[in-house]
Amino acid sequence: MKPKAAGRRPAGRVAPEALFLGLAAALLLCLVLALVSGSVHLTVARLWEALALGPAGPGAQGAAGPAAGPGTLRSDWAIVWQLRLPRTLLAALVGLALGASGALLQGLFRNPMADPYVTGVSSGGALGATLVLALGWFGRAGGAGAAAAGGGAAGAFA
Repeated sequence: MKPKAAGRRPAGRVAPEALFLGLAAALLLCLVLALVSGSVHLTVARLWEALALGPAGPGAQGAAGPAAGPGTLRSDWAIVWQLRLPRTLLAALVGLALGASGALLQGLFRNPMADPYVTGVSSGGALGATLVLALGWFGRAGGAGAAAAGGGAAGAFA
């Protein structure tokens, strides 16, 4: 058996750096697509103009671009900063949290097929949500808070 040459990868393997850069580019592309698409289509140029105004919006002190611009610029700013950007960033953060929790479960159990059903977290979350619906405890958190509490309790006992 011949020894492997130093620095060579097996056929079909991708360098981790290239994989990371490719996935980061794909995430950026998805974020831009999420920001420009919707019931009001924005071009990338109009998106960039709205992002350049910053969260303070048109008419703010020191805002870049035409501060007293046309109504289109104001509506673009409102669409981007008040509707699409918060939802897009929240979706990215939720995806990050789900991926991290899945990796944590798989690492904890040393099982690449591990999922929330292994520890009973899904059943505990369903129990918490069912209790809220059955008993009518709709507060600020509503069913989501009770589902999280039930899932956490089930995970603590597992």
